[in-house]
Amino acid sequence: MLTTIRPARTEREIDRLAASRDEARMRRAEWLARIAEGRATPEQLVDAAADPFESYLRKLTLRRILAAQPGCGKLCSQTVLDRLQALLCAGDSPSRHKVPSDPTVSWLLHSQAPDRIVAWKQALKKEVEVSPWPGFPFSRKVQAE
Repeated sequence: MLTTIRPARTEREIDRLAASRDEARMRRAEWLARIAEGRATPEQLVDAAADPFESYLRKLTLRRILAAQPGCGKLCSQTVLDRLQALLCAGDSPSRHKVPSDPTVSWLLHSQAPDRIVAWKQALKKEVEVSPWPGFPFSRKVQAE
């Protein structure tokens, strides 16, 4: 069995990687600050993370993004994550699966589970859409006798 030995990184490479890491941390913090100030929404952050040049945002957890919103703490963020779980496990969702305990933006944007992003956008809605009667709009309203 052959093993390959990776050459040691030079000090210059280590410095470049550290600078890149620090830049990504700063950019993530800037996005969280925008959300905290009300200048951006969690939905906008996730949309931005889909861009290959903004991939550093994919490490953020959904819980952290939600909690960054003004007036939204642990309870609020857990409520949205619970709604996300319910939406993904309901009906004929192709990826009927459990939401990880601390899902990341990367998990949300996974290319083989496009229903996650749809469920995320629905979970962010504060109002729950309730149909006026069962079968709406494909059936007539049945009058109680």
